[in-house]
Amino acid sequence: MVRYHDLPPYLDNLPAGTNPFLASDAYWDARVWPTPSPGFKVRLIILGILLGVMLFASLGNIALMAIAARRRGEKLWAVRLVPRENGRVSPVFYFIPLFGSLYTAWTTYLLKGPESDGDGWRLWTWILFFVSGWLLTCGSMQAYALAGGDRRLRLTPRRLNTLFLVVLIVVGGIMLAFCGQGVDVSRTKHKRLVALNSFTDEQIPLWNGTTDAVAFDHMLHLARQYYHVEKAFESSYTRLLAVYLGAILLILSTNLATFAIVVLIRRQIGQSIDLLDMGNADTLASRHLEPPPTTASSADGAQTPMSPRSPSPSPGNTPASPTSPRGPTRSQIKEMAAAESSMVEKEQARRILKLQMAEKGLKISCITISVFLTLIFSICLWTLITFSNLDTASWGTIEASTFLPGWLCSILFGLSQSLRLWRGWKTLPPKESAKETETKTPVETFVLGGTMVELDREGGRGIEIVLALPNLRNIFASFRTPNEEKRWSQKAFYKFCGFLLVTLGMSLIATKSRRGTGTLLR
Repeated sequence: MVRYHDLPPYLDNLPAGTNPFLASDAYWDARVWPTPSPGFKVRLIILGILLGVMLFASLGNIALMAIAARRRGEKLWAVRLVPRENGRVSPVFYFIPLFGSLYTAWTTYLLKGPESDGDGWRLWTWILFFVSGWLLTCGSMQAYALAGGDRRLRLTPRRLNTLFLVVLIVVGGIMLAFCGQGVDVSRTKHKRLVALNSFTDEQIPLWNGTTDAVAFDHMLHLARQYYHVEKAFESSYTRLLAVYLGAILLILSTNLATFAIVVLIRRQIGQSIDLLDMGNADTLASRHLEPPPTTASSADGAQTPMSPRSPSPSPGNTPASPTSPRGPTRSQIKEMAAAESSMVEKEQARRILKLQMAEKGLKISCITISVFLTLIFSICLWTLITFSNLDTASWGTIEASTFLPGWLCSILFGLSQSLRLWRGWKTLPPKESAKETETKTPVETFVLGGTMVELDREGGRGIEIVLALPNLRNIFASFRTPNEEKRWSQKAFYKFCGFLLVTLGMSLIATKSRRGTGTLLR
């Protein structure tokens, strides 16, 4: 056997009589395809819990919208768009992370079982996480900005929509570009690995105790080629991780900006409440504390109102008519003032409660997203550090180590959705009869995790923000038909078909990118 001075560690100092081709094949199989995958049962349990929580939260939130709409006298289907002041939005984005989780479960665990060689941290799945996190962040920020923050920071819906679309297109485009590069490198890596495995499989039965130097050199050449393309895949993977870390920092900064909006407009809300109290007090004082106007009889018997400062007629000139109406007594004036004051206080308390619920919902959303993304950020950094151990650790081991905390964070995300579901259930509007619904002008609603707010402004106008996605009516075409119900059904049907086509296209792209590779991260 020829001695080499630059042998890889798995071939250096082999015991006498050891087949080097068999040792090489065993090394690369253990490095790329660990069997069984580490921690398979634990990951399967965690994935099942995540899917159950996400499915429960998604369907539960849509069911709450349907119940609230029906109690307001409307009809709401699962895919029907919900009306609001500045457009119509759809709750289907709850299914974006759910779809990614289901597809990951199907392609990795249900098809391959314990021998699965990949986990949920594929390249294209990260885009789904980014889109869902950005939607939730912009939804909360837009909801609270429309509730009052635009007065101080000039955050109009158009500017928020522009910000949302620009960031989504730019960051999503960069991530897609790196994903395309990663797919190309992954295919090359897979071809090199197949060539290496095929050659070693051919040479294993031909070994008779002596090693052919030409075959051994060719095996080393194939191994070095695969090692170099693996390093290229590692560099593309790290670049995508850097972009993803930047996107996470962007979402975190947006949440911090939303907290800043809360701090800035809290004083404004307090001033508005104080002014409302002062205005109500002045109104009550001017309405009930002044003495009632007196009436005087004219020559033809008509009653004319007289101001308190005008001189009263002399008894001799205008005698009081026995049929003249009597003014309200002092006790009646006090009762009317107390009743009106009670109504004003109730209305005031209702507005303050809605403001407090909106603020609490926003805080829950911001804290949840911030904690979730901070954990993901730390996991990505830890993953970058583990790449220094690629010479001794397999890709499957690294993926398994990143899988466990990653999906634990996703479970935290799903639990936050369940918390929002519980808050929405606690704030549902009461049941009302059909007559009360027809005669009642203001629309009652419920607060759903800070993304559904209703505030009464001047003139009796209300603002309703339902899962405040940026103005999807500019993206989807609206049908204009005389029949409102027909228009709603057409829009719901076509947009639901569009959503199915988009999800089908994403699955086909992901399947095509994984064809022949088994996984993008190996």
